[in-house]
Amino acid sequence: MTETSKPHGGFEKAGIGVLCVAVATLYLLAAFAPAAPRLPARQGSDATPVALVMPGGDGGVGYSAQLLHDAFDRIGYRLAAVGADGEPVPRILLAKMPRDLAEFGTVDMRKRIFLRIMLPLVLEVNSAILRERKKLLDLKARAEYGGLGAADRDWLDRLADNYGLADPDIAVLLNRVDVVPVSLALAQAAEESGWGTSRFTREGNALFGQWTFSGSGLVPRRAEDAPYRVRAFSTLAEAVRAYSHNLNTHRAYDEFRRKRAAMRAAAVPLDGYALAGTLRQYSERREEYVRSLRSIIVANDLQALDMARLAGQDAGYGTKY
Repeated sequence: MTETSKPHGGFEKAGIGVLCVAVATLYLLAAFAPAAPRLPARQGSDATPVALVMPGGDGGVGYSAQLLHDAFDRIGYRLAAVGADGEPVPRILLAKMPRDLAEFGTVDMRKRIFLRIMLPLVLEVNSAILRERKKLLDLKARAEYGGLGAADRDWLDRLADNYGLADPDIAVLLNRVDVVPVSLALAQAAEESGWGTSRFTREGNALFGQWTFSGSGLVPRRAEDAPYRVRAFSTLAEAVRAYSHNLNTHRAYDEFRRKRAAMRAAAVPLDGYALAGTLRQYSERREEYVRSLRSIIVANDLQALDMARLAGQDAGYGTKY
């Protein structure tokens, strides 16, 4: 993992809830030996969402990469199927990366399982953001043809505060309350976490190399006297939420938000490859960092996953609004 200099704002004044509509139970204990985790049978229809929040156990020792690989295969969860073929992504939300990911299989196998772990997490966070964005657009339309009630104004005040704005201006909020394209989020997670194998990821679910100056966090071994720490998270989903909030609020990523808003205004799909070019300030490596992200996106065909959807969502859900 590359430890880089990147600015961070206030990440979590109000957490975005992760759906926990559990329709099956998955036991991930250390004693759960050779049998693969019991995931739900492959769905013939995606009318009913499936959400499995998979616990981290005692430091993640409850499940191995091989068990997850076998379980994903058994329910038909394949990247090619959820990308080009349009199959829904099952709501399988891991709390931690498997303990032995760095030793599992070939490089290509490790990449595939990392992406299959990360994809539903990114989509889950994006879904929560899109629900807020849809409500914003509904309020915008209502405000143009009438007035907003006290409850709506209170909701806007809370949303503006969460997104670092003093004034709940709907037009300004719409520039911030929006998703990070799946391809870009996956590429940054892969780059910053060493495809899920870095010490920071193992010890603190630190997928995106975010810094904190609060005094708590993980100490970089090569910069023990540095004033910052690498921010740790209780779950992978928490890390993804903080990452999205960072891009949506910090002044360093204003260009990212403006370019994304321009894509929305032009009614074109959000382009993770193009938006990667706005993240030079995420790393001291600047242009080299952008080239690395774009190389990951192309080499791993991540743009094919930009149209992926969670079980229970309409096709193209992630590109709406």
